[in-house]
Amino acid sequence: MNFYFAAVFYAGSLIMKWDDTIQGQNVFLALFSIMFGAFSVGQASQFGPDVPKAKKSGAKIFEIIKEPS
Repeated sequence: MNFYFAAVFYAGSLIMKWDDTIQGQNVFLALFSIMFGAFSVGQASQFGPDVPKAKKSGAKIFEIIKEPS
């Protein structure tokens, strides 16, 4: 992950060096937005297969609650 951060900051510095009209704040704001978006997609795809299991477990719990005592 640290290598990824270093690569992103290096790419941002190259973009700012390549075009003088681009401000550093805008470059790093865009890079952080892309980076955190990619992290969120990775986490969502990691926990995606567990959703059907959770729905099934929740249905079982509600069946137990509805049963008269």
